[in-house]
Amino acid sequence: MTFFCDRFSGRRYSCSRNCACRRWRVSWLVATSPSVGVLQWQRLAGGDVGGFISRTDVLGAARFGIKNQVNRSSEVIRNGKVSSSSDSLLPIRLAGNILLFTAHGINIIVMHLALQDLKDKNLIIFKSLQWKYITIWNLTFQNIYLLGCIACDLSTMFKIFDSNPFLKQMKRYRTTYFAAVLWPTSLVVSVLFWPIFFYNRELVFPSYIDKVLSLGSNHMIHSFIIVVNAWELVLLPRKRPATHKTNFLIMAVIYVAYFTLMITNYHRTGIWPYPLAYDLYGTIYFPLLMLGILILQIFSYFIQWPLVDLCHGSRKKVD
Repeated sequence: MTFFCDRFSGRRYSCSRNCACRRWRVSWLVATSPSVGVLQWQRLAGGDVGGFISRTDVLGAARFGIKNQVNRSSEVIRNGKVSSSSDSLLPIRLAGNILLFTAHGINIIVMHLALQDLKDKNLIIFKSLQWKYITIWNLTFQNIYLLGCIACDLSTMFKIFDSNPFLKQMKRYRTTYFAAVLWPTSLVVSVLFWPIFFYNRELVFPSYIDKVLSLGSNHMIHSFIIVVNAWELVLLPRKRPATHKTNFLIMAVIYVAYFTLMITNYHRTGIWPYPLAYDLYGTIYFPLLMLGILILQIFSYFIQWPLVDLCHGSRKKVD
């Protein structure tokens, strides 16, 4: 068993070479003030503990101190505390998120009212398929995210509900939600929709839908979603994750869940939400379409990180 000598408590007694206090004492000193030079600590520690502190001891203590500093910084990141640079952006980000959420809300109300008292058979089918469209999934993802961000930023700005465990988890995982759910899904929706729409709109957005959804609503659900992504990308400081495994798992769940729902619905009702699928299903082109969407989803995910580096620096998140 190792005992600390009386030198640890400040009394002037000699300290043997094997005493555990010499390493512990220097480690504590360096940990609390790692900016002091190693040679300085060697001189101070040598004079204080009878000259038995070696350079190796001090170097080890310095590493211990620096490690503690890194650990404290990592803890700040893990706990979701906002840095001073992000604090300066918080009021602007909050105001923008409120406007974006309001714009989405107004458009949702307009679309909901337009889909009431329908008599056209095609429009009735269109309404029944609302939750089979990836566009509606993404619209839901965006509104959940914006509402959560508003709650988190209000809590941070006005110091309210800081101890609420649900809000703490929201603050911690909002960047994961944005990176794995919002960013790739929005890009897939917008990048896939507009080229096909301009080539032959009947394949993805038949002309009869114009009776209930205006051009403005169409742009809100297929173009405005990129504005939301760009706003958060620029104003929400974040870093590359140390690992992409969790994000890939979330993306895989969304991908599998959507195609499972769409194919299951077709076998149950004989109806596809997108007319394009009638021509492709049962041919080699349907699995190729699925593969292409998967590749686009992965590409959309990875393209965000160079942009994050450009906006917020190229440091990796410590997990």
